Amino acid sequence: MSTTLLWQIGFATLSGSLALVPLLPTLKTWQRTKATSTQPGGSDGYGEEWLAPVDRLRSSIQIEFATLLQLARENVSTDETGNDAHGATRGADENGVPFIVLGPKDHLVEHIPATARRLRQMVLSVRHLDIPGELVCERPLYAEGRINIAHDAAIDTALAGREIVVGIRARVKRWAHADQRLDAAEGAVLFGCVSAGREISLARRARFERLYAPRILFGRQQAASPQMPVERLPYDPPPHAAVVDDRWIVSGDLHIPAGHELTANLLVSGHLMIDRGSRVHGSVNVERTVVLAEGARVHGAIYAASSVHIGERCQVTGPLVTLGSLRADAFSELGQPEHPITVSARKIRVAESCIAHGALWARRIGEVVADA
Repeated sequence: MSTTLLWQIGFATLSGSLALVPLLPTLKTWQRTKATSTQPGGSDGYGEEWLAPVDRLRSSIQIEFATLLQLARENVSTDETGNDAHGATRGADENGVPFIVLGPKDHLVEHIPATARRLRQMVLSVRHLDIPGELVCERPLYAEGRINIAHDAAIDTALAGREIVVGIRARVKRWAHADQRLDAAEGAVLFGCVSAGREISLARRARFERLYAPRILFGRQQAASPQMPVERLPYDPPPHAAVVDDRWIVSGDLHIPAGHELTANLLVSGHLMIDRGSRVHGSVNVERTVVLAEGARVHGAIYAASSVHIGERCQVTGPLVTLGSLRADAFSELGQPEHPITVSARKIRVAESCIAHGALWARRIGEVVADA
């Protein structure tokens, strides 16, 4: 091989290496997040870790209160003298925490003073449990049926075998779990983790930190008007994109025009704009902001160092993690029923008629808004 040819090969290799130097931060970010890009948020992500306190309380109830709950189902309790009596059972657990066990015909308001504003006993019910308005409950609540938390009440923790209803402006301080469904009324504040075995429904102006359920409904659910099918054009890599295996490494911003489709994992050092109706089949890793215009879809994960805006009728089927804020407009869907995902952002604002599947974590605060 001639010396001239060797110089040409060496120069071409050096030029290609230098061309990738500006993209090193993006490549490092890709390696940093590559391990988590396959993490299914709804099954192996944050959600199951969040349920650990729920499992501990459930196990404690099954061990410590099984006999008392069975007596309460039979509407028989034991008073302080050891004689059988009808009504609630009072006592203290092995740690000295006071409790009340309610039978199927007992109501909490009948067993607390009418002027009470704070409840320092743990409450267990074999049927439904109604928490009066403006009452502050400092101990765990448990019901084998439904728990109703009236307006302006505040609870620490709650576990229900069926449903939980959080009333107007009511507050959850640590966590609440319903084995079937949890509904939060307008203005409810849900700190900590709120989870359900089937579905969570949040009214507008409800605020949250962590949500976990197979199906999460935001605000009033209205059917979107049908859209005409669109034939999408293939989108080829732009000149400022280096193609490495299945990845497009883009120096600067990337704008995918409306009505296009591509299959690749995107590493973008600037902003990413996916225009109306376009599709990306692959993961997206962006150093700046991500914007999905109306009807756009990403069939993969999204990682953004800045904010993410999801327009109307959009869909993201993989985990969505941003260091900034997330905004989702009406009729958008995060995850799928068969593929729950993890969504994490500093602040989350979700419009009514949106649906999510899996785990949502607003590291600062999340809110359901009438119009995002």
